Amino acid sequence: QVGWLDASRPVFLETREGGLSTLYCRAGGGGGGGRREALSAAAFEVPRQPVDFGAFLAAEYGSRFEQISTSRLDPRFATGTPAEFTEFGELHHVDVLPAAGTLVLFDSVSL
Repeated sequence: QVGWLDASRPVFLETREGGLSTLYCRAGGGGGGGRREALSAAAFEVPRQPVDFGAFLAAEYGSRFEQISTSRLDPRFATGTPAEFTEFGELHHVDVLPAAGTLVLFDSVSL
Protein backbone atom coordinates (compact mmCIF):
# COMPACT_ATOMS: atom_id res chain seq x y z
CA GLN A 1 0.00 0.00 0.00
CA VAL A 2 1.39 3.38 -1.02
CA GLY A 3 -1.50 5.71 -0.27
CA TRP A 4 -5.20 6.46 -0.03
CA LEU A 5 -7.83 7.53 -2.56
CA ASP A 6 -10.66 9.68 -1.16
CA ALA A 7 -9.13 9.16 2.32
CA SER A 8 -10.76 5.73 2.59
CA ARG A 9 -9.69 3.48 -0.30
CA PRO A 10 -6.20 1.95 -0.08
CA VAL A 11 -4.00 2.42 -3.16
CA PHE A 12 -1.59 -0.39 -4.02
CA LEU A 13 1.52 -0.62 -6.17
CA GLU A 14 1.90 -3.73 -8.30
CA THR A 15 4.97 -4.59 -10.33
CA ARG A 16 4.52 -7.05 -13.13
CA GLU A 17 6.92 -9.23 -15.09
CA GLY A 18 9.20 -6.97 -17.06
CA GLY A 19 9.52 -4.46 -14.21
CA LEU A 20 6.64 -2.13 -15.11
CA SER A 21 4.36 -1.04 -12.28
CA THR A 22 0.80 0.20 -11.93
CA LEU A 23 -1.23 1.83 -9.17
CA TYR A 24 -4.67 0.43 -8.41
CA CYS A 25 -7.42 0.19 -5.80
CA ARG A 26 -10.39 -2.10 -5.40
CA ALA A 27 -13.30 -1.11 -7.61
CA GLY A 28 -16.25 0.43 -5.80
CA GLY A 29 -14.47 0.85 -2.46
CA GLY A 30 -14.08 -2.36 -0.50
CA GLY A 31 -16.83 -4.49 -2.01
CA GLY A 32 -15.85 -4.48 -5.67
CA GLY A 33 -15.92 -8.26 -5.88
CA GLY A 34 -12.16 -8.46 -6.34
CA ARG A 35 -12.18 -6.17 -9.38
CA ARG A 36 -9.45 -3.55 -9.62
CA GLU A 37 -9.70 0.05 -10.67
CA ALA A 38 -6.53 1.18 -12.48
CA LEU A 39 -5.31 4.56 -11.25
CA SER A 40 -2.08 4.92 -13.24
CA ALA A 41 -2.04 6.99 -16.41
CA ALA A 42 0.24 4.26 -17.86
CA ALA A 43 2.53 1.49 -16.62
CA PHE A 44 5.80 2.92 -15.27
CA GLU A 45 9.23 2.00 -13.91
CA VAL A 46 9.52 2.87 -10.23
CA PRO A 47 12.38 5.38 -9.82
CA ARG A 48 14.84 5.43 -6.93
CA GLN A 49 13.59 6.80 -3.62
CA PRO A 50 12.04 9.13 -2.80
CA VAL A 51 9.08 8.28 -5.03
CA ASP A 52 6.20 10.69 -5.64
CA PHE A 53 3.52 8.21 -6.74
CA GLY A 54 1.13 11.09 -7.47
CA ALA A 55 3.17 11.81 -10.60
CA PHE A 56 2.05 8.49 -12.10
CA LEU A 57 -1.69 8.86 -11.47
CA ALA A 58 -4.22 9.62 -14.18
CA ALA A 59 -5.28 13.29 -13.97
CA GLU A 60 -8.73 12.56 -12.52
CA TYR A 61 -7.22 10.91 -9.43
CA GLY A 62 -4.46 13.40 -8.57
CA SER A 63 -6.40 15.64 -6.18
CA ARG A 64 -8.01 12.62 -4.48
CA PHE A 65 -4.74 10.78 -3.71
CA GLU A 66 -2.77 11.01 -0.46
CA GLN A 67 0.58 9.25 -0.32
CA ILE A 68 1.54 7.48 2.90
CA SER A 69 5.24 8.42 2.88
CA THR A 70 5.76 12.12 2.18
CA SER A 71 8.16 14.81 3.33
CA ARG A 72 5.56 15.83 5.93
CA LEU A 73 5.38 12.33 7.43
CA ASP A 74 8.86 10.96 6.77
CA PRO A 75 11.92 13.22 6.93
CA ARG A 76 13.96 10.77 4.81
CA PHE A 77 11.62 11.49 1.90
CA ALA A 78 12.67 15.13 1.82
CA THR A 79 16.41 14.45 1.90
CA GLY A 80 16.45 12.48 -1.32
CA THR A 81 18.90 10.05 0.25
CA PRO A 82 18.44 6.66 -1.42
CA ALA A 83 18.27 3.53 0.68
CA GLU A 84 21.55 1.67 1.09
CA PHE A 85 21.84 -1.69 -0.65
CA THR A 86 24.09 -4.46 0.56
CA GLU A 87 24.50 -7.72 -1.29
CA PHE A 88 24.71 -10.85 0.87
CA GLY A 89 25.57 -14.47 0.26
CA GLU A 90 22.83 -16.94 -0.59
CA LEU A 91 22.30 -18.24 2.96
CA HIS A 92 22.52 -14.90 4.73
CA HIS A 93 19.51 -13.32 6.42
CA VAL A 94 18.94 -9.87 7.84
CA ASP A 95 16.54 -8.93 10.63
CA VAL A 96 14.79 -5.67 9.73
CA LEU A 97 12.79 -3.46 12.04
CA PRO A 98 10.17 -1.74 9.82
CA ALA A 99 9.94 2.04 10.16
CA ALA A 100 7.65 4.65 8.62
CA GLY A 101 8.34 5.01 4.93
CA THR A 102 10.26 1.73 4.69
CA LEU A 103 9.18 -1.03 2.34
CA VAL A 104 10.13 -4.41 3.76
CA LEU A 105 10.04 -7.45 1.47
CA PHE A 106 10.11 -11.02 2.70
CA ASP A 107 11.15 -13.87 0.43
CA SER A 108 9.17 -16.89 1.53
CA VAL A 109 10.53 -19.23 -1.14
CA SER A 110 12.96 -21.91 -0.02
CA LEU A 111 14.57 -24.60 -2.12
